[in-house]
Amino acid sequence: LTQDENLDEDLSDSIAVSFLFEGLSWSFVERGLRLPMLESLDVHGSKDDVYVAAAPVDYGWAPNLRTLRCTYTLLAPTAALTSVSTFEFTQFITYRLDTALPFRLLLGFLGLLPNLDSLTLILYDANAFACDSGPQLQEAVCPSVTSFRLQLRALIVEMAVPPPRSCLASFMNALRMPSLEKITLSLGFKDTGTNTSG
Repeated sequence: LTQDENLDEDLSDSIAVSFLFEGLSWSFVERGLRLPMLESLDVHGSKDDVYVAAAPVDYGWAPNLRTLRCTYTLLAPTAALTSVSTFEFTQFITYRLDTALPFRLLLGFLGLLPNLDSLTLILYDANAFACDSGPQLQEAVCPSVTSFRLQLRALIVEMAVPPPRSCLASFMNALRMPSLEKITLSLGFKDTGTNTSG
């Protein structure tokens, strides 16, 4: 399911893909449709999404879903995704009134994937903003994850001493993976054009 980047602005495209997917899912449920052969699902939004999850959705129509990829959007947390073993998530961590909101929603989603074995996060601008003084991120336990791949893109080198508290660091502290066996880190830095040489 892919969101058209050229949607009419009046359609509030910042959350359009979430609502489209919600409507599609409920139409399947109302008609009693089931896709037992569906094992992989890609949901692709707009990179300008405001990162708002829609209402909880009944995924009973995809009982054997194994792989879920969410790009520039995140589905609403639900207990109906117990069959998912592979999750890949790509998102720009953009500024909002609550700078920890993207991480808070992601933790809530991950906490409802009890059989998740492989987790990949591709995050842009993840350290661009310091966490505010709001409540701590609630811990999420992923008991079955054995493989974790973290790709950080457009990182900013922070020269402040001491550096501000990072929302990314708070997120990693809240994410628990007791069965982790393999971790892969990939870092890409934003070119600010600033000469830091002495």
